[in-house]
Amino acid sequence: MSDAEYRKQTPDGAAELLVRCLENEGVEVVFGVPGEENIRFTNALARSEKIRYVLTRHEQAASFMAEMHGRLTGSAGVMSATLGPGAINLMLGVADAMTNSTPVVAITAQVGKERNYKESHQFVDLVSMFAPVTKWSAEVPATQAIPEMVRRAFKTAESERPGAVYLAVPEDVDEATDGSDLRPLHRNVVQPEAPSPKQIKRAVELLREAHRPVILAGHGAARGGAEESLAAFATALDVSTATTFHGKGVLPDDHPCATGTFGFMRRDYTNFGFEEADVVIAVGYELQEFDPSRINPDAARTDPFASPDRFAEGLDHWTARPGWSCVIGYDNDQPVGYAYGAPLPPRSRWWGGLLTQVPADVTTETGIRTYALSELMVRTPWRKTGTARRLHDTLLTHRPEQRATLLVDQTHPKVHALYESWGWATLGDLRPRLADAPLFHAMLLALPLGAEGTGL
Repeated sequence: MSDAEYRKQTPDGAAELLVRCLENEGVEVVFGVPGEENIRFTNALARSEKIRYVLTRHEQAASFMAEMHGRLTGSAGVMSATLGPGAINLMLGVADAMTNSTPVVAITAQVGKERNYKESHQFVDLVSMFAPVTKWSAEVPATQAIPEMVRRAFKTAESERPGAVYLAVPEDVDEATDGSDLRPLHRNVVQPEAPSPKQIKRAVELLREAHRPVILAGHGAARGGAEESLAAFATALDVSTATTFHGKGVLPDDHPCATGTFGFMRRDYTNFGFEEADVVIAVGYELQEFDPSRINPDAARTDPFASPDRFAEGLDHWTARPGWSCVIGYDNDQPVGYAYGAPLPPRSRWWGGLLTQVPADVTTETGIRTYALSELMVRTPWRKTGTARRLHDTLLTHRPEQRATLLVDQTHPKVHALYESWGWATLGDLRPRLADAPLFHAMLLALPLGAEGTGL
């Protein structure tokens, strides 16, 4: 009897429906080891004219073969096993596929409803076990659920970011003879979402301001077939481009912008570009490929006092002060810089870190004596255009206090000299009583602007 004749005489049950759903998803091969509890599904696969069943010697081998199939084709690789230890043996390949952003669908047997509520031979909670290493893990409750759950499984596995999905098929579902009136669901392909115009505008601004940008291309660039677009982008901007291990090959090694694969050693030549970069353009880069903290491991140790977290903490502190004021500069609709500060209150801690001996009355505060200029920042394209001075003067021109004060990091002598040219005088050395704080020049300026004196 031929397979076609045997298939006609076989009840069109849940196992046959599951195979039809796999055929509908374009599956051409299933890797696995059969078992008694899913023998009907295995026999249905054997009768399929579209799917080839590859018998492996161990379920772990099946899982890695399915992963590589998914990695190379971009379509979900399918693996199959029986319940209990057979299913558990698939987990290593499933987890590997998940961490490598590879689409796979694992289908295993499970005990039926008549014994899944009690201690039973080879019964373990497979859905819970697979949940941490998959995008979705579920048990098929009935024949009627097969079309919808298979469609969801493949859609989930193949959508960005791709990964693993697990389906458990209980014995009683595998044995069910109903399902002849059910059909696979229409296969729809999920289209990637386009970035919002605001995100694109922000990226353009960052690139315009960047002096030493670099590109880091990862697995997503290779998976998405972005080779030509990446080469054109790197060439147009003349930006050095490195790849992760999984992104290797997305830019030819002989391309003028190619610098090689990133992360071979702690101090390989590719790393140098990242240590000096002010903007990293990530193209298809995924966090699990390379820990971002290793891109420039010395950055945080270089100046923890000036870290984004410390800046945000300081901003919250200053904006909560009575009398806080801020000036923001615009060039048409583009913000170009800002300056802000607040009056020093009585018994202010501002002078607590002053290392230079001065008369006591110099650091006495009344709440209306001194205005502290906390931050003055100008974006790169508008530096050396007089913008900083205009922000400075606008903030301080109408202040009622007798004087203004600010701190300048002593590692920035040009900034110190600039303030001196604007009339500021150096009072002495000051180190704020904060962890990792650098040494500053404490400076004073008499108010109103243009007034005689040093502000003492």
